[in-house]
Amino acid sequence: NPREAPATLLANLRDRTLEASYLSQAGFSSGDFQGINIFPKIGIMDKMQVSFSPEPLISPVSAPTEDTEKAIDEIVNRKFTELKAASGISAIDDFIDQDSSLTPGQFQSAYPIQFNHSLPSDKSQSVSIAIDQNSASSQFLENQNRTLLETSKALGLPTGSGKLRSIAELQQRLTLASKLVPAPDLSALAKLSPAANESQINKINTSSLPYTPAIVHLQRNDQPTGQTLITAILLTARGEPISRSTQVARADLDGWIRGFQRQLSRRSPQPDPARDPSEPLAKALLSPLLPLLRAQGVTALLLEVDRGLQAVPYGALPVEGRPLGDLYALTITPSLGLIELDPGTQAPRGQLLLAGASQFSNGLAPLPMVRQELQALAQEHPSRLLLDDSFTPTALIDQALGSQVSQLHIATHANFLPGQTGVLYTPTTTLSLADLGRRLRSRNSSYPLDLISMSGCLTALGDEQSELGFVGMAIQAGARSGLGTLWEVDDTATAAFFIELYRFLKVGLPKDQALQATQQAFLRGQVRLQGDRLVGPDPRTGQAQSTLVAGLSREEQILFAQGLNHPYYWAGMILTGSPW
Repeated sequence: NPREAPATLLANLRDRTLEASYLSQAGFSSGDFQGINIFPKIGIMDKMQVSFSPEPLISPVSAPTEDTEKAIDEIVNRKFTELKAASGISAIDDFIDQDSSLTPGQFQSAYPIQFNHSLPSDKSQSVSIAIDQNSASSQFLENQNRTLLETSKALGLPTGSGKLRSIAELQQRLTLASKLVPAPDLSALAKLSPAANESQINKINTSSLPYTPAIVHLQRNDQPTGQTLITAILLTARGEPISRSTQVARADLDGWIRGFQRQLSRRSPQPDPARDPSEPLAKALLSPLLPLLRAQGVTALLLEVDRGLQAVPYGALPVEGRPLGDLYALTITPSLGLIELDPGTQAPRGQLLLAGASQFSNGLAPLPMVRQELQALAQEHPSRLLLDDSFTPTALIDQALGSQVSQLHIATHANFLPGQTGVLYTPTTTLSLADLGRRLRSRNSSYPLDLISMSGCLTALGDEQSELGFVGMAIQAGARSGLGTLWEVDDTATAAFFIELYRFLKVGLPKDQALQATQQAFLRGQVRLQGDRLVGPDPRTGQAQSTLVAGLSREEQILFAQGLNHPYYWAGMILTGSPW
């Protein structure tokens, strides 16, 4: 009976898995559906039974104040309205009575409440979903709904953006991707430099393993006790989702993340193992799932990641002595519901729009290698070029709205600052990524924007809004996928990276594997200094030492003679949105 419920019910409404049924005038079958507590608009709450799972709770209660009752009503109505807007769920006329013998103030362990409702998955399919509060499936769906609502609001997306996807639909997308994505031909990667040693050769896998993607949701739940519960839920193309949880001290987790980011972004030498933050961080986030990934032959991971975990350079996390990105092609998204996952909907490949600035009038550091980067890309791909003075916000938007443009590469300073979600710099002014996205989403083109890449990003690490802006760049810009740099890298090495990346894309690798192949070329010493040039493998020709950038200064030659395999050069390159 809510009129005699304890004040702690408020916290439970927000934070705990809750099931409820009503026997009054509600006219609604209620349960905790996809992470939003569903309730009718209740005027008279004279008979309400509440169950918390998984443990039974019996405790005396005291009458709530009028303010408490009002607050409960507001939370209930707001959550119900949010869910209706997100999924179009309407009221169901049946009641569920769990136990009429409950006395006021008595709570019982929950029976799983199940009901079916067809959610819109695409134009031709609706899926019947059974909700079981105690299952990993329920957790997965609840988290998907939560991240959809939170991300849409934080990025300022139009009302109704995105859609909830059932587990069956997601598994269908994974299966389709594994069939449509060709096995990679990475034979060029086997041609190492003369300096390569046998251990490097043994680590190279050019056996064309079948592309086997999976989805992992990483949830972060900071608790009042100072602990953080990290839940990793694995979804593969077959079977039920599998959930694994670890608990760590919040201060330790935040310290590991900051230390790992600082270590890589400052090109720090490898720390003493006893002080290396990457080892405990990897164990906390993904280690419980690794045996499952190996057993199912997974080769690619799409990570749906909660705030506070979005700016982790996952590719460099150590796994059995190797970086995670060397074992798996990685993609990150803040919300599965806001990205396109159907491999069959890819538009024909159009032109690559290139835009960038090498000089700035506002005091920003020049980027001298941008000119060579964009000109090299223009020579190797059908493209349009906006360089320096021709790179203005108006010109960028006008060209991007062109009907033949399917990829957009921007080489300039781009900041994701505290409280912001992305700002691009032209030679004389700025353009917000949100404004660019609003214009690009209005494109009426047979060539939807497939990829936006930015080669000079700087993210305010530790600020959740700026980190969300970075991993949500593709969503904001109205593109299928986005690729950017988590920290600013030397612009010569960055130019070499993106020239190499677009070569792998041109031979047909999906975006996640093209990124992985490029990172592996840096990691294994295949991208290296040769005279005054940086050279690397060219998958188009099989040439092992093709020029990427040339004309390096003496200082750059001294720097790159030490190699470019440090994660500083490659681990900050993050693919967001759709992997393919």
